[in-house]
Amino acid sequence: MAITTIEEAIYSNLSTHAGLIALVPAVRIKPNMLPQDCTFPAIVFYKVATERFPAMGWNVVNKSHRVFISCHTTGIKEARKIVVQVRDAMQRWTGTYGSITVDDCFYENESSSWEPDIDDYQITLEFLVWYR
Repeated sequence: MAITTIEEAIYSNLSTHAGLIALVPAVRIKPNMLPQDCTFPAIVFYKVATERFPAMGWNVVNKSHRVFISCHTTGIKEARKIVVQVRDAMQRWTGTYGSITVDDCFYENESSSWEPDIDDYQITLEFLVWYR
């Protein structure tokens, strides 16, 4: 499959990071939302915003993409191990993926929550991805 969107580039980066897929199989890394019957551990990533920058007289191709990556597990220790690997894969990430060039990626924020009804401990990381 040819990579033509930033979401596909993010998936490619996460699903090929050896330390991460040792903890979370690539088939459990999903865009936008987890399936109803999802087995943990799992990861979901989704776009919060894309910003384009205007310029006088031309179209600027650089964009910034704010993305949340949520790590879902049944325990805090496992979640922390996954978070370390997600941060390792994404922080200062660069490269060309199909028609997408990632110029840089910045780790910005982290939050956590727990859903006791489904035993889901979740840590969400926020990144700002600059790409063209």
